[in-house]
Amino acid sequence: MSCEIPKNGMIGKSVPVRDAAMKVTGQMRYVADMKLPGMLYAKILFSPVPHARIKSIDTTQAQALEGVHAVVCYKDSPKNRYNGNGEDKDINPSELVFDQTVRFVGDKVAAVAADTEEIARKALSLISVEYEELPFYLDPEEAMKEDAYPIHQGGNIIMESNNSGGDVDGAIRDADHVFRHRYEMPAVNHCSLETHVSIAEYDADGKLTVWTPTQDAFGQRINLQRIFELPMSKIRVISPVMGGGFGGCTINLVKDELYDNFIATAKEKFNAKYGHEPKVYEVVISDGSRRL
Repeated sequence: MSCEIPKNGMIGKSVPVRDAAMKVTGQMRYVADMKLPGMLYAKILFSPVPHARIKSIDTTQAQALEGVHAVVCYKDSPKNRYNGNGEDKDINPSELVFDQTVRFVGDKVAAVAADTEEIARKALSLISVEYEELPFYLDPEEAMKEDAYPIHQGGNIIMESNNSGGDVDGAIRDADHVFRHRYEMPAVNHCSLETHVSIAEYDADGKLTVWTPTQDAFGQRINLQRIFELPMSKIRVISPVMGGGFGGCTINLVKDELYDNFIATAKEKFNAKYGHEPKVYEVVISDGSRRL
């Protein structure tokens, strides 16, 4: 049977990438290329320890630095919890914009908004933090044990999912061949080329507009509503263009980019753990059924 080419002529023909010309000529405007009048620049202080309670934090010197407009931490940020992954926004909303407990190297501790990126970075170095270090795990199976120290309230297992269908045990028992293997995957980063940047504008009418390269504008909009308790009609999230999105741009907005203009360098993106955590898979495959 021959396969007919649809009248739209798309199959079997070379189709140019929609925005290729804009990109190769440098005319594409990423969020990092945008500027607003009177815009401030924000930087975040990341945790150097894997798990700890913040015993004390002193932002006095950072606030006194000329050009600094605001310094925020867990003491003066919203207390509404959310799930930073917008598509899972209704599952286990355990995150805060800033928490008194940090749970991984690169977790956010405080943020500074200043006239320039250089001043914001200087202000971060003036913030003094004292940590009470807590137990942590590098092995997910150790963290899952009943007597494991709870990293999150309610324990370390977020949920259990059983997608079995039919008699799985019987199928394996009666199979001609059974293959079992264990796969361990390290943490990975998506390594998209675009610098992670968000710009937020809060206007005189009380409307919050955010420009960010997110893959989930609607989920992030809902999370912003939950965090700041604004009407949905007062929140707009715009994703102009992305320089690569492989899942890593679904959470970047409310993870670390709630300020006037947040710019994350490649090093900061790696330190803040944008990507997938280590995974362990145990796979069982059966083939055919035994014959009498």
